Amino acid sequence: MKLDIDQLPGTWVVVDSQSRFIAYNNAFSVLIGNEPSDRSFVNKTISDVSIYADQEPGYYYESDKIICKEKQPLTILNINKYGDGVWRYLQINKRPILDANGEVEHIIYNIIDHSDKDITDIGLIFTLDKELINNLKDDYVRINDYALKQDFKVNKKESEILFFLLRGTSYKEIAEVQNISYRTVCDHIERLKRKFSANTTKELIYNAVLMGYPKSIPQHIFDKPLSIILHR
Repeated sequence: MKLDIDQLPGTWVVVDSQSRFIAYNNAFSVLIGNEPSDRSFVNKTISDVSIYADQEPGYYYESDKIICKEKQPLTILNINKYGDGVWRYLQINKRPILDANGEVEHIIYNIIDHSDKDITDIGLIFTLDKELINNLKDDYVRINDYALKQDFKVNKKESEILFFLLRGTSYKEIAEVQNISYRTVCDHIERLKRKFSANTTKELIYNAVLMGYPKSIPQHIFDKPLSIILHR
């Protein structure tokens, strides 16, 4: 199958089902610090790219495996210092390309750079989990005056966990990203429930949305390498 992405605007990558580069365009070559026409990473993987020397790119491989299994697109948030030495905040949309038998033959990445946007805008770009929010009926829970008037502070770790929770990240994925145990994530979320006067995680998310927390983006989230699956 011939895949010509050089004429597409923006940054594009094609990998095979083993996450090996099949093709990428000039914009991606520049992004990773090479000359525009350099294609030295064809048939190699993301682990061979020098900018990932200090970061385990497991989410790249995991996300590709999920696509191969579920045959559905997904989105990744990636924060890293790229080839030009600049920290970049990237939205990576991955979509499967199926063969004649309905199996994933290739995965195409469209990479959108949000680095020039305000940090609040960046956080809002990676939107709330649509399925989760759609499942919240209008009458599911009515936020009470107590919750709205409650004077409480969300600490640094809680703010990070709430950021990911509002974007559909599972407890397990939060634990991996935060480098803490699953049990610790559960403990933090239980404390958040109490602070937001919520009995369930859905109610916590609902109350946090109504109180404007999607616009509360922890600055320190964007100060270290990070790759996380946001939607699937």
